[in-house]
Amino acid sequence: MHAWERIWSRLTVEERKLGAYEYIVQSEKIPAAVDAYASFLAKEAKTRPSVVVGWSLEKRADRLSRAGAIEPDFLGAMITAWLVKRRGPLLARFLDVAEIPNVNGVVDVRTTHQSVPTDRLVAAIRAIEAEFPSRDVGLYVDAIEAQGAVAWQNFAQARRLARKTTPPDTPSASPIPANGVAVGEGPAPSRSPTPRSLPPKVASISPDRIASDPGDPYLADTEGLTALDDLLTDAIVATASHVTGALTFDRLRAVVEETTRLNATRHRSSFHLGFLDVVEGREADPDSTQSSERVRGWYLAGAIKAFARRGDNVGIAALLDRYPFDVRRLLGDRHEACGEAVGLLFDALCATGRRPDALSALVPTAVCKGREAFFERLLSEAMGLLAASRAADASPIVALLTDAIEAQWRRDSRPRAGLAEEVAILRALALRLHGGFDRAAVILAPIATSGDPTLASQARSDLGLVACRVRSLTEIRLPESAADQPSTARLLAPGRGDFEHGSIAQNPHRAQADYALGVSFLASGDVDAARAPLERAVSSLLGGDAVAEGHGVLPRARLYLGLALAESLDVGRAEEALDHVVAGAGSIRNEVPVYVLSRVLTALAAMRAELGARAVVALYDVVGERLLDAASGSGLLAAHEALREALGVRMEDPRRNRRVRSDDAVALLRDSLACFDIPRATRALSALEELADDTEGRARLLALLEHRTNYDPAWDIVEATDARVRLLEAGGRYADAAVLLAATAHETLSKDGERGLAITDGVLDRIDAYGIELPDAGLSARVEALRRPSIPDAPRTRRPVGRVYFVGGNEVQARYEAWLRAEAAILWPDVALDFDFTGWSSNWGRSIPMIEARIADARAVVIMRFIRTMLGRTVRDLCGRHGRPWVACTGHGRESLLGAIGRAVALLPDAQT
Repeated sequence: MHAWERIWSRLTVEERKLGAYEYIVQSEKIPAAVDAYASFLAKEAKTRPSVVVGWSLEKRADRLSRAGAIEPDFLGAMITAWLVKRRGPLLARFLDVAEIPNVNGVVDVRTTHQSVPTDRLVAAIRAIEAEFPSRDVGLYVDAIEAQGAVAWQNFAQARRLARKTTPPDTPSASPIPANGVAVGEGPAPSRSPTPRSLPPKVASISPDRIASDPGDPYLADTEGLTALDDLLTDAIVATASHVTGALTFDRLRAVVEETTRLNATRHRSSFHLGFLDVVEGREADPDSTQSSERVRGWYLAGAIKAFARRGDNVGIAALLDRYPFDVRRLLGDRHEACGEAVGLLFDALCATGRRPDALSALVPTAVCKGREAFFERLLSEAMGLLAASRAADASPIVALLTDAIEAQWRRDSRPRAGLAEEVAILRALALRLHGGFDRAAVILAPIATSGDPTLASQARSDLGLVACRVRSLTEIRLPESAADQPSTARLLAPGRGDFEHGSIAQNPHRAQADYALGVSFLASGDVDAARAPLERAVSSLLGGDAVAEGHGVLPRARLYLGLALAESLDVGRAEEALDHVVAGAGSIRNEVPVYVLSRVLTALAAMRAELGARAVVALYDVVGERLLDAASGSGLLAAHEALREALGVRMEDPRRNRRVRSDDAVALLRDSLACFDIPRATRALSALEELADDTEGRARLLALLEHRTNYDPAWDIVEATDARVRLLEAGGRYADAAVLLAATAHETLSKDGERGLAITDGVLDRIDAYGIELPDAGLSARVEALRRPSIPDAPRTRRPVGRVYFVGGNEVQARYEAWLRAEAAILWPDVALDFDFTGWSSNWGRSIPMIEARIADARAVVIMRFIRTMLGRTVRDLCGRHGRPWVACTGHGRESLLGAIGRAVALLPDAQT
């Protein structure tokens, strides 16, 4: 068995999965690595690599950790990734003792061309065996041997020597695993955005086990500043502040240098040299100490402290650029001065835009060395990032805090009561925001059953969201469509019990549970039950920090509370309901469901008509056109002329989608007819007629015109029938058009036999042009019966004179104009013709003045049926106003047009008279 296979077999199932997970995360930026593991998993799962890449990280890690016949090098990569993320303190200690240059415990062994001396390796092995669990040490040293790199040529010998010389009374290490950044081949990977599950020992901490002692440091320093150091620091500050009686800088420097010389083993005395150099305005130079790394570290800690006192973050950041190895040791807890400098150094790097540098260098034990103030500062920062749903930015900090708590327990230090649980809740929150619901549930479960009601209620509230598989609180909302409300209710049902347990006064984030409860009740139709939790949620959210994340829910909470109050029909709270709705909708105007607005308006109008009218005005200013959509389904258009006009303008906007314009026209037509607003109803019909130039538009208008109540009195039945015929013809439904035409001809013959005959002749010509049989044989018989034989008058030559105006038709009829003029010149030489082929344009209103002028100048008018309905009505009205007779042209062909012109010529006076 290969060495990597032996190590892999010793890892637990969870450790293998974590190793696979970290390997996949590190491989994301290396396409070749992604292709390699994706191809391997695809072969295992009998699918395509592209399918594997689409799996979640956790699924890929689980499959990879359980796969069989994995190549040794592949196993080595995953084991190394696990060590990189999980055994950092151990490795950092090993490398420091072995005096191997590294960055936060990470060394690229491929660039090391010389072997490490055996004595240094022996010292390093003995150091980690004395400080860390034997299993961890064994796995790590086996991994070093398995690498077979040049640097480790002497490692096997060093391991044997260390085993022979290990003192028999070596203290046993803590049973709790160490976690952090470890060594590996290649640069140190960034922390995973997905935090780990809380270790059982930390997750099950009972509050009564933890004694709160804010005076205790998180971890003891091997060498720290004393009262003498404080005295020297105060003296330097006094001199810099020109305090009366303070020492001069020369005297101070002499004192500090003498203190350093008096005890060469008191490394912390160099702190004052660095502090004094910066305060005095000199350039910080740890090389001037000409001493060990311990002295250099204390010197830099003093310089950092001095820069921080005067707020010079740039100066601190410059130290990292000039002395990266020494400064990173302070962040990486590889120097006893870490506790004095880590917080100041971290804050300075963040302030100068170098947060990635600060986070990559910081290790969990350094967080502990920074003492409680630094820990709480990181905790607050993580909370703030998660509150803004920035889980990717917060996760590395939360992981640091988690590992820092583990380090405290490993060294028998005691964090304050509840701190471990608070960090665990943040970890679960970060997991939830990333979709890691199962791991979040594992973390929250023990906290939810703890004896602390504050922590337990927070955990239960979060468990409710996890049970609903909801990443963020902002995802909990009423759906866009009312038809989807049952689905939303089913989605939230699994978490309702947890939300109810989380909705207690002790929960500082109670608004989260209350809001989720309110939306759940609203979606299920229980408005009365929704009101109380929504009131509590809004009250808390208005007060400030009421939820751990999802601060954007306040507008929706107010909108939903306004809906619940309005539909409770409590007149005394109607004004309050309107205020909440306006305030909430104003922040999410484009996301307010239309049916919610409709329900609110209907409820407010039911309580007081005046309030409903005021709500229309207030909400229209806030949500704009969305109110038109809501009003069109609530009957409010009929009550408010301003809304009808706004809807009419939107309906006629050619930039909008045809379907929604058609919806607007139908709504405007319905409500305008309901309040007898005939002009706007007519506009709506004209818009529908304009949009009836495609299959969908024709079908919609045809369906509407089948029932007279849908259009009368905006159109009369004749206009509606003409429009229906045109629509049927445009759709190629000639048989249906012929049936309608025949019915129209019968009706016309019944009303006016003499005029009806002329119209019926045009109808028959039109049906004949369809190329189909006449659908009603009785029509032909009736026409023949009405044609009475008569004795012709004596031949008399007539010379009709005057002007005939032809209006209607489109580009097809326009092509007949030259032929019509030539035929008319032969038949009626004294008749002048004017043509206007108006087409189907909706801009006919601009042509009315010219059309009226031509009607006034003509002696007879021909109106072709192929004309916009309202234009045809306008032309007929103008003929009546000017006393001009008109005839209808019902056919489309040139013979039909010539026949209609002949009927109009017959109405002209004779030239002899």
